[in-house]
Amino acid sequence: MTQMSARSWIQFGAVSLLWGVVYLLIKVAGEELSAATLTFARAVLAAGVLLPIAARRGVLGALRKRLGAIAILAVLDVAAPFVLVAVGERAVPSSLAGMLIATVPILVAVLALRYDASERVGGTRVIGLLVGIVGVGLVLGVQVAGDTDALIGSGMVLLAGLLYAIASLYYKREFAGEDALGVTTWVFVLSAGMLAVPAAVTAPSSVPGVGTIAAVVALGVFCTAAVFVLWYSLIAEIGAGRATVVTYVNPAIAVVLGALLLDEPLSGGGIAGLLLIVAGSWLSTGGNVPPRLLRRVARADHGAAADAHDVVAPARA
Repeated sequence: MTQMSARSWIQFGAVSLLWGVVYLLIKVAGEELSAATLTFARAVLAAGVLLPIAARRGVLGALRKRLGAIAILAVLDVAAPFVLVAVGERAVPSSLAGMLIATVPILVAVLALRYDASERVGGTRVIGLLVGIVGVGLVLGVQVAGDTDALIGSGMVLLAGLLYAIASLYYKREFAGEDALGVTTWVFVLSAGMLAVPAAVTAPSSVPGVGTIAAVVALGVFCTAAVFVLWYSLIAEIGAGRATVVTYVNPAIAVVLGALLLDEPLSGGGIAGLLLIVAGSWLSTGGNVPPRLLRRVARADHGAAADAHDVVAPARA
């Protein structure tokens, strides 16, 4: 097995940090912006970065005939879940949002019992599902016990996770043979169009503060668009299997950043629940590549490729 180079380790660290900081930035930007406005701005910025790259590669034109299906993916993977997470974080800490989104591989495994035979669980994967469910229960019991608003907010984040899981299976079925960058670029373009009116209706009456603007720019440019490019570069260098370990690092980063920068509570029970969720996610996906990240085909410009049925994608929140 090829050893990871210093460049690969830097990319791995950058991807882990950028996806882990998403929840903190949503919390900061959500203080002044509605969920629709925040998501619209994020989609516009991401599309603005990815469009020139995709156009230069010539991967957009061939997908125009698939725009109807891509619109469905945009709702499932960006427009609806991004808004749900932003609304949910008004009532729950960013660290809790990161913990709950980590359940996506578990949700994929549950859905696969009915909708995707190739992803169905058995043996230790069933144990993983049970461990993950116990972890969610522990996290909710410790973090939101007795707080109705927090329970509703947590439900919204979990619903977003469910939509991500559905999007994973939908992408695998509909777009496994398509160019990942092209599909993702169209997803953000269409998501921006869907959210334009709600964003305009709920836009703030005054210019947001510098901190809010900086958080939105960081979300759209770095934590969505730039990280996508880094992600595929990382897969090309070290392969999909090792690259997707990022999935298990993200929630820990979200918890640490929330505690250090936003003074969010960090309880032993919450940490135990997070560890159970991560362990459950790992076991329920066979201890290998999580389905949350099996959405885009690893088409290796530099020779890296996933298994024949695997589809690889960056995590979003």
